[in-house]
Amino acid sequence: RQFLKEEERDDSWYKRQFAALPESFVSSRSPASIAGAMRRMRRLDAEDECDAWGGYREDGGTLEMIAVVSQGAGKGVFARMAGALSSKGLKILAAETSILEDDILLLRFMAEDPRGTDGMNAAEANGRVRSIAASMTASIKSDTPPKFPSVWGAERQTERAALSAQPDEVRIDTKISDQCAIIEVFTVDRTGLLYELARALHDLELVIRFARIATSLDQVVDVFYVTERNGQKPTHHERLDAISHRLKQVIEA
Repeated sequence: RQFLKEEERDDSWYKRQFAALPESFVSSRSPASIAGAMRRMRRLDAEDECDAWGGYREDGGTLEMIAVVSQGAGKGVFARMAGALSSKGLKILAAETSILEDDILLLRFMAEDPRGTDGMNAAEANGRVRSIAASMTASIKSDTPPKFPSVWGAERQTERAALSAQPDEVRIDTKISDQCAIIEVFTVDRTGLLYELARALHDLELVIRFARIATSLDQVVDVFYVTERNGQKPTHHERLDAISHRLKQVIEA
């Protein structure tokens, strides 16, 4: 509240949205940063309106990107933005998405930038961030699939990881959450994988209500909380089998 303007403190919208922010988002940033993010959300008006921003961490190679989208649920935004980041040569290390009040979609990505900030001055680093943010916002209205750059040695690295890794696995739980089915995907990471998984869920007409992605070395664990587009939790065996089958096709491709 101290970082809000007087007229913002009297605006009940801020109180509602703050209560809806995920704990992980609030606990990982300063009060001033939270207030700034909420102002960006407040400026969203039209359907599909989007804002994205971010910055490099102190190590100079890790980048945090945040996006907010008005009326963004059920439109494949998560997949599109993951694709935009991967097309910029970034390796997504972690990601979260949450649906806030008024159907505002909040997305947060942590990514490794092979280019890093070595040899860049502050203006160049800021320009790189703005370019990535622009790709994220442009992606939600683009029907063109992203193109992922080839990384030297990536295929051999993936092959080695596949030989030593645990088997690919897709798990679906319908009991833990009253509202959502929880999908866990265990596999070897590769460029564009998160985009492909999220796109498959969108094509299955599922809405990603929350997601957490964790990458350790070459192993990835993606967790998606999903509902049908009408808000119902998928529970029928045939439906769950179809979801599992489609995701296995993605990770085994």
